[in-house]
Amino acid sequence: MPVDAGGTKLFEHQDKVAHLGLFSVGSFLAYRFLNYECLFSRRRTVLVITIFGIILAGLTEYLQRIIPRRSADIADFLVDLVGIAVAIFFQKLVEKSNHSLPN
Repeated sequence: MPVDAGGTKLFEHQDKVAHLGLFSVGSFLAYRFLNYECLFSRRRTVLVITIFGIILAGLTEYLQRIIPRRSADIADFLVDLVGIAVAIFFQKLVEKSNHSLPN
């Protein structure tokens, strides 16, 4: 669990907020990069981001099981998945608003 410099929690569930933020921002930026570089279609970009995110979320939680003084948490994994979904949803909103702008 993240702590401040003094070793205490700043607020309840701060680790969940961190997971949500990291996976949302990371997934959004990855989507933007893949889409900008035209590496995949939009549908395939969503699939790649989702699959990679699931693997990354699962791997980080698994690794926490084997690191001393750390523990895996299924709730962290689920929040990571929500972060991916938030990023994809936000990207769709950005795309929709860009299409409605006059040229």
